Amino acid sequence: ITNTGSGNSGTLLYCISQANATIGPHIINFTVAGTIAINNATGLLPNIVQPITIDGTTAPGYVGTPIVILNGTGLTNGGGLTVSAANFTIYAIDINNFPYWGLQINGDNSDNFIIGAMGKGNVIRNNDYYGIQINSADNGKISFNKIGTDPTGTACAANLYDGVDLGAGANNDSIMNNQISCNGYNGIQIGASNNNVVQGNLVGPLLNSCTGSGYRGID
Repeated sequence: ITNTGSGNSGTLLYCISQANATIGPHIINFTVAGTIAINNATGLLPNIVQPITIDGTTAPGYVGTPIVILNGTGLTNGGGLTVSAANFTIYAIDINNFPYWGLQINGDNSDNFIIGAMGKGNVIRNNDYYGIQINSADNGKISFNKIGTDPTGTACAANLYDGVDLGAGANNDSIMNNQISCNGYNGIQIGASNNNVVQGNLVGPLLNSCTGSGYRGID
């Protein structure tokens, strides 16, 4: 990514489109930091249908907090990133203010996803539906992210539904070492799925107060 615009050269939209057109795996790196505005004029980002790593740690000046911001304030509907491919990875992106989900991974063909890692966590906040929604995808890892807070973890920035939602058939996934605070419904919702691990998370409170989730911490 060489610019934060929406044109046909060096943008996130362009790079996802190009990666989708050829068999992966692909890696999307950044030579620029800043806000990538997704709005009604630019249109939604393409559904990701190839194995793609989006690595915000490569942005110049990155030192542990995301400096690439994916912002959907200008949309009237739609989500941030939607994935329908196996082996998707995302590091150090701040996904916020989308009318639907921040990040959605869909289907039995979308296994082996990675959302965040130590020193590479994402911030997923202020979305009007789920922060992260996993539908049927197995063997994934969600770790070291801030979900429902600002990047510091000290102020609420709630996703209006669940922070993390594991839907039916999302098996053998792990949710580990995240801060999941302030979300409007549950911090973590697990549906009709099996063999998932929830470990080492701060669920509910902010780092500096007892503000919790709207409903349950874990359901």
